[in-house]
Amino acid sequence: MCIRDRYQRRVRGLFRRRMAGARCLLLLAATALAVRADGDDKDYEYDPFDDQSDDPDMEGSIEPPKNIWHACRFGAKKGGIFDLRALSRNEQLLRAHYRWGGDHDIETEDWVHQDVTQYNVTYYLNVCADVIELPEACKKLKKVDPAPAYQVTNTGQCKTLGFLKTFKWKPIDTHDPEKGMILVYKNGDKCDGNRRSSLRMIFTCSRGFDSEAGPMVVYQRDSCNYDVVWPSQYGCPSSSALQQLGLQNDVGKTSSTGKWVFGVVVLLAICACAGYFWQKRDATVGAYSSL
Repeated sequence: MCIRDRYQRRVRGLFRRRMAGARCLLLLAATALAVRADGDDKDYEYDPFDDQSDDPDMEGSIEPPKNIWHACRFGAKKGGIFDLRALSRNEQLLRAHYRWGGDHDIETEDWVHQDVTQYNVTYYLNVCADVIELPEACKKLKKVDPAPAYQVTNTGQCKTLGFLKTFKWKPIDTHDPEKGMILVYKNGDKCDGNRRSSLRMIFTCSRGFDSEAGPMVVYQRDSCNYDVVWPSQYGCPSSSALQQLGLQNDVGKTSSTGKWVFGVVVLLAICACAGYFWQKRDATVGAYSSL
């Protein structure tokens, strides 16, 4: 009789363990379907101050920034993150960039570029921010509106080339972000009748140029449009190891695949714990029955 009872208990224990395993598999399948139904992550929100979050501004954002500075990290749709903060002369953007890299000297003097194609023409520039110090020629002309770029001519004229509130960005080639990216500022001073000046900062992916390397050339295409050609390592998109494994999306958040893998790991851990405790419980019951 004792042997029959022990046999029945073992059969019931085996049945319960198999049922627990079946429930774990069903729960695993349901979770996987729920994660897949959730779809890919949504685009990151626009962060005009870039001080409360590390989220980059996603390609295609149309929300205008506020004055002084704007978001300086950008996520391309085809993958990778552009981070131009090291090229800015805005102190807050620079400190945000270097916060994990130890102590660094913060350079807050504007980029000054002498035009090599036009005599005594100078450009005053900043990246993702208004210039720190208004040029003397602009002060004499009573210009008070801050801007990210000015042109000062050999006759003492000061031209505003665009404003932060018109800021746009895009990769040089949306299908190949490795080529670099472009910042665009518009609605500068009037030129050629009713037209207004505009500026493009073209950051080409050049890994041999660090944060100390300024613009290579400023090309005035016509009386209203200007191109700043700026080779830089910061014109190259970066990606993390998790992105390369597919566990993060192109802008640094957990991808749907990453969520699915995480869910599988958690459920496998739960099933393992459940199986362990069931086994311990059955061993305890068997020990008492043999007394």
